[in-house]
Parts: sequence; structure tokens; C-alpha cells
Amino acid sequence: MVKRTLSLLFFSIFFAASNVYAKVTASVDNQRIAVQQTFRLTIDVDNQHDINSIDLSPLQNKFQIVGRSTQSSFSNINGRMSNKISLVLTLIPLVQGDVKIPSLTVGNAQTDPIQLHISKLTDLPQASHQQDVLIKASVDKNNIFVQQQITYTLKLYVGTQISRANLIPPTITKGDAVFEPIGKGSHDTQIIKGKKYVVYTYQYGLTPQKSGEIKISPAIFKAQKADPRFSSGFDSMFDDFFNNPLLGSSGKPLTLASNAISIKVKSIPSQFHGKDWLPATSMHIFDEWDKSEKQFKVGEPITRTITVNAEGLSSDQLPELNLSDVEGIKQYASKGERHQEILDGTKLTSMTTKVTIIPTTSGKITLP
Repeated sequence: MVKRTLSLLFFSIFFAASNVYAKVTASVDNQRIAVQQTFRLTIDVDNQHDINSIDLSPLQNKFQIVGRSTQSSFSNINGRMSNKISLVLTLIPLVQGDVKIPSLTVGNAQTDPIQLHISKLTDLPQASHQQDVLIKASVDKNNIFVQQQITYTLKLYVGTQISRANLIPPTITKGDAVFEPIGKGSHDTQIIKGKKYVVYTYQYGLTPQKSGEIKISPAIFKAQKADPRFSSGFDSMFDDFFNNPLLGSSGKPLTLASNAISIKVKSIPSQFHGKDWLPATSMHIFDEWDKSEKQFKVGEPITRTITVNAEGLSSDQLPELNLSDVEGIKQYASKGERHQEILDGTKLTSMTTKVTIIPTTSGKITLP
């Protein structure tokens, strides 16, 4: 009887000790950060838990995961071997203010929540706290109609010499939209609060396909801040600037993220009853023909050229010309010839249609 009691007591103590030892912990490298900056969240587990079973879904609403790695370590204390596995997540905060990292579940264990303070995004470098590198995103409109094009602009301010640069472009994380680069980007030099910056500008066209909310992830910029003793100025192009052989690979690692963007997309207005919904910024239509002819003869073809110019639409959004019947003539329209170009980040589209008109009766005819 005594032996059984001792055995049960030993088992209970061992089980309790195992549960204490099996505790999952979480920590961050910084609890006060800016909304555009990354930080590291480390989750430590022992060999009694599978790190791959961790549920990271509680992070999705307030953070974006941009990096993930695992590390293992072994220890021997008084002859007792233990194994610790660490999951290191690089996160970007998507909201501002006092934010809590919620408890995360690994098997039957949970981490403790962690309180953070996320400061406001700095729009431009300030004189009191000049930043060497800054990245910022913006859109020209954030409340639009379905199929209405807007322009997303990403600006990277570089005020120091850097190397090993890598810019990870933004992506659509929620909603249905066409999101494509506009041009190849540009750069210029600006003096802000007495500090010289090379400003790289990238633009994207976004056209929502459905109503609802569109979310665009932050763009991520990674580089190494080089030793200023080897700085060679800001006169080179983007690739040369980021890959200067004089810089080598030494320097402080730098990771920045732009702000996330949220866009509200409205449905087609209920009062619209047309066939083709064309949410253009502006649209013009005009026609041309040979004005040297004063009179036209029955049976002889006449060519009428009709051109539609639209701002803020893709070429494939323009429908083919629909010709209504006109008494006294026959009309035959060619397939529209489309042209599209980008000017100052806006799509300019034109469609030219040649219409052959053949009069079938004499007299005055009015074309629509």
C-alpha cells in the first residue's frame, strides 16, 4: 500500500514538472516600433511540442508575416539533455496605437499575450529625427466604383549609401483586382529639411473587379546600410546605387515596410441602366470624313472615322461601336483599333473605328 502511494505521488510530481517544463514562451525584440518598421517575434518550445502545429491565424488582422525561420539549441544541465526549438517571425504592424499580440497555441500550450506600442507612420523625414531611409505608399483615391482605375504610388527615400538592396513589391491580400506596374519607375533628388535624398518612385494601376474591400500589403525594402567612409554619392542610377562594388557586404542590416493600403469599392450605381459600365475619368468621341466632298452619290461608299478617347480605362474596357439603323443608308463598321499609353500614371486609351456608309436613296440623311 505504501509503495503504491509513493509511486502515484512520484508520477504526479513528474507529470506536473513535465507540464511546467513544456511551457511555450513568446518574446519580441522591441515593444515600441513604427507602423512601417519590422520587428521579430520569437516563440520558444521544447521537444514535447511540434512547432509546425502553431496556429498563427490570430496575427492576421493586425500584422503581416514577412519572414520566418527556425532555430534549434541543445543543453545539458546536471546530465539532463533538453532541446529547444525557436520559431522567429519577422512581422510588420498594420495598425497604430497600443496593440496586443494575442496568445498563440502550440498543441495544448499557449503563449502569453504581449503588449506593443505602434507609433504613427512618418510621412517625410523630420528635422528633429532625420531618417536615412523611408518608404511610403499612397493611392490617388480610396473610395471608388467597381472597374474604376486608380493609381498606387510607392516612394522610396534614400539618404545614405546602401548595398544588397531588395525591394519586394506589394500584393493584393484581400479582394479581386487587376494590379500591375505602370512603367519602369523613376528617380530624382530632393532636399528635405536640409538633407539630400534620392527618391525612387514606382506606380501601379489598380482596377477592382468586384465591389467590397481591397487590401494591399506593404512593400518591403531590405538592404545593408553601408559604412559611410565608402560613400560615393547619389548620382548613379538605381542598380548602380544599390550595387556599388566599393560598398562590399559590410554594414547594418535594414528592413523597412511601407504602410498597408485599404480601398473601399462600391457597386455599380442602381440608377445606371446602360449596357456598358465605363467609369472613366473623362471620355470624348468625335468623327472625321472627307470634307472635300460636297455631295455624295447613291451606291458610292463613304468612309466615316469615329474615335473614342478615354482617361482611366484599359483598352479592353471599351466596347465595340454599336451602330443603330438609319433609313436610307447601309453601314459596315470595322473592328476598333485600340491604343493605350501611360501619362503621369494614368491610362489613356483610344479606339478608332472606320465605318463604311453606302447611301441607298437620295435626299437628306441625318446620322446620329
